[in-house]
Amino acid sequence: MVTMTMTTDQAAVRRVMRRVDRAGDKAGRRFVSVALTEVQNRGRDNAPVGPTKAQYVSELKTGKTKRRDFQTGDLTNAISQEATGDRTQGKVYVPDNVRAGAYAERIHDHKGTKWFKRGPGTRHKGPQADHKYLDRALTGYERTGEMMRDAEAAVAWALARQMR
Repeated sequence: MVTMTMTTDQAAVRRVMRRVDRAGDKAGRRFVSVALTEVQNRGRDNAPVGPTKAQYVSELKTGKTKRRDFQTGDLTNAISQEATGDRTQGKVYVPDNVRAGAYAERIHDHKGTKWFKRGPGTRHKGPQADHKYLDRALTGYERTGEMMRDAEAAVAWALARQMR
């Protein structure tokens, strides 16, 4: 019978385990940051948008308007993100205190009851610009597998940094 005896330096093992534990914390924070940015960008791609003056006038019978407030992209630009807690959780939202905050919930949650039709700017943006723009951003991110790839990349990044 061949026997091998091995002794380990328990202090060294504990140091390595602490480094792996810190790497897990860093990976979680990095992943939350990457995921929030991705969902925010997808939400901006999915959000309805107001018409430009040319799009608005093209829908009128007379072809003229006295309206002067053609500011597109209020909702798109208002979509924000925030990491909460110890940067291990986060949210993507439209703040209430911005110009788009007044109608963001109505467009997101109440199509068919308080918001009925897509305007010329939204139609021009494409079929993805519609209600539930933030919900669809998150489910699209999950469904494509990109969320899992980003999580794995965050873990690999954190482990590589910790094990230097």
